[in-house]
Amino acid sequence: MMPANRLTPDPGFGYYAHFDSHVKESVEEKAIDYTLDKHRMNTLTKTLVIIAAVLAMAGCGSVSSFSFPGVYRIDIPQGNIITQEMVDQLRPGLTKRQVNFILGTPLVRDTFDQDRWDYVYSFQPGGGERVQERLTVFFDEGLLTHFTGDFEQSPENVQFPQTANSGNAAANAN
Repeated sequence: MMPANRLTPDPGFGYYAHFDSHVKESVEEKAIDYTLDKHRMNTLTKTLVIIAAVLAMAGCGSVSSFSFPGVYRIDIPQGNIITQEMVDQLRPGLTKRQVNFILGTPLVRDTFDQDRWDYVYSFQPGGGERVQERLTVFFDEGLLTHFTGDFEQSPENVQFPQTANSGNAAANAN
């Protein structure tokens, strides 16, 4: 019986191996196994990439109706918190400094009208609808004249005379 492989001289290149048929079949089987393993790895890699992409998109939370059960969503308060007690402290003739002390620094100071301050408060409970409250105060020569917005003074603390077209706003009839 001949050896499994033998070296044959090759003119100009040295020696090259000759393999018997059973050795060739073994090499071909290993190549097929390697191809199958490579195919399995490609499938596994594709599956893992798809899973990672789905998890990454779900983590973004860009779709508000989609949420994972049991995931805590934080409350988002923004702006100036205005309470009824603060509004009840407002009186005609208060200076800008006094209004600033009562209500805090306004969220928006109109660049073109320094006698108008806007206070805006927005609150969105985790996963709920956003609620917004607004209060605008007006000054004349540095003194508070009236305010408008989502607040009215309590009936026992009314300091601003009501006008017919003010709705929920108290205004000074000049």
